[in-house]
Amino acid sequence: MSRYNDEISLKEIISKLFSQYNLNYGIDKIRTREAWVEIAGTGIVKYTDNVRLQGEKLFITLNNAALKENLSFRKSELAQLINDYLQKEVVKEIIFL
Repeated sequence: MSRYNDEISLKEIISKLFSQYNLNYGIDKIRTREAWVEIAGTGIVKYTDNVRLQGEKLFITLNNAALKENLSFRKSELAQLINDYLQKEVVKEIIFL
């Protein structure tokens, strides 16, 4: 029997490696930052100092108090938009600092 009979796609191999070595969380951290830039747009991103995913919480540091107050009313909507962008539930809570 040939060892090539049980072919596995490259996508499956990479997915198994990421799961085995717990690399998915690191990728989620990077993609969450990308999602914030895409969703927030340049007007808000210029007031953003830092975006950090810690567990299921997304910490966003803003340097404009009025913007922070305005966005705090839309936390759940923003979390849903980020999760939709990532196509999985990564962010359960957003905390503005």
